[in-house]
Amino acid sequence: MGCGIEFLRWLSETDRMPRRGRLLDVGESCLLGAAPEHIDSFLERHGCPLDPDHRQGLAAELAYRSNQFGNPFIQTLFLGDVLRLTAVEYVSFDVVSAVHADVFDLNVHGLAREHHNTFDLVVNFGTTEHLMNQFNAFKVMHEACKPGGFMFHQVPATGYINHGYFNYNALMFQELAEANGYEVADLWFYGPQGEPGNVLETAARFPGVLDPRKLGNDVEGFRRAGVPQGLINVLFRKRHEGGFRVGLEVKTAAAALTGDIRYTSRYIDRDQMTPLRVAG
Repeated sequence: MGCGIEFLRWLSETDRMPRRGRLLDVGESCLLGAAPEHIDSFLERHGCPLDPDHRQGLAAELAYRSNQFGNPFIQTLFLGDVLRLTAVEYVSFDVVSAVHADVFDLNVHGLAREHHNTFDLVVNFGTTEHLMNQFNAFKVMHEACKPGGFMFHQVPATGYINHGYFNYNALMFQELAEANGYEVADLWFYGPQGEPGNVLETAARFPGVLDPRKLGNDVEGFRRAGVPQGLINVLFRKRHEGGFRVGLEVKTAAAALTGDIRYTSRYIDRDQMTPLRVAG
């Protein structure tokens, strides 16, 4: 999971990241591609207590590390390394032995009640595609974000053959927003990036993949068909305190949903939503 500095700056400069407040990072993110002035201005904007000379020197050191990803001799720079120098409270969940993260399995763990509706910003920089239990992961993020707060997803949309389990599309995020009353504050694609992938690349070991006798298996056509690599970026604003709901894509169903399914608590039920409370 990696956060490009340009996205950190965008979240900060558009006030989606609070100058003070709480941020939840689902999967501890590396911070990539920073210049010293980017980190220095971010630290200053978010209440770093260090004097300017000390802050600028530290920013240069952190920026150097942010451009050494994969170097076994240089310690990886994590988002938490920077945020913990600011007035933003940084919390991260991860299943690996991470620098700043609490051990938390998004496949199975539930969010403690005291963390519900307490985070100003929740970020998902390429974590959820690695999880089988999509429902639980998105439920945890929903419960963590406070009404009025933001959730930012940057996840694979196309390509990235065998990178994690899932790619995402705009329909999924649109219907997730409709089910939960989120405002879609922004949505766009990033890329294409790098060389196109190919669906045969890492699946060739399976017995039928390269067998043109299999029904509909145009092996040469698949070899020629490059799949572009791109990300989808989605910024939600949570507007309600209601429980998490999901969509149900039934456009190709042969019949209408039954009442028992339509009104189950996991699906959208606008009558149970609590409107956003605004002070004053």
